[in-house]
Amino acid sequence: MLYLVCVSLCGEEPMDFFSQLDRLGEVLQSFPGCFLLCSRYTVLGIRERLCGYLPPGESLVVTRLRRDECAGKLPPSSKKFMGLYIDGLATPE
Repeated sequence: MLYLVCVSLCGEEPMDFFSQLDRLGEVLQSFPGCFLLCSRYTVLGIRERLCGYLPPGESLVVTRLRRDECAGKLPPSSKKFMGLYIDGLATPE
């Protein structure tokens, strides 16, 4: 399943957080603080596995991406990554 993981990092980047994110599945940073994650875990499972690695006061949002339920303007690498995991994803040029 494909997820969007957004994190606000106001201070120094917590390397443990990024290491843990990498352990959850294939990851692509779409833009600063925003990651596409292909993982076998649920949104709650991802949240539980990441929250302990965030410094106090930082925020995290995890949501599942599905065909016809997401839209945006992304770089080509992000579009390609999403197309690998969302069947029939329309990626206009």
